[in-house]
Amino acid sequence: MTGSARAVARTAMSTAARRYIDANLGQPDLTVDSVLAMSPLSRPTLYRLFEPEGGLHAYIRNQFMEMTTW
Repeated sequence: MTGSARAVARTAMSTAARRYIDANLGQPDLTVDSVLAMSPLSRPTLYRLFEPEGGLHAYIRNQFMEMTTW
């Protein structure tokens, strides 16, 4: 796989994970494990995808806080 193909695949997987998280905010069963279950990603890869947002837990927390302030 070329570098650009990897970047496209990474973006697609990141987008899918974000959509899953956003669709399941507020669900008590929204966990790292539930995100992993819907994704072909490994735990380390999933964590790396969310590093720019401060990590996966930070992304979920921030999205939840944003949802509850509306």
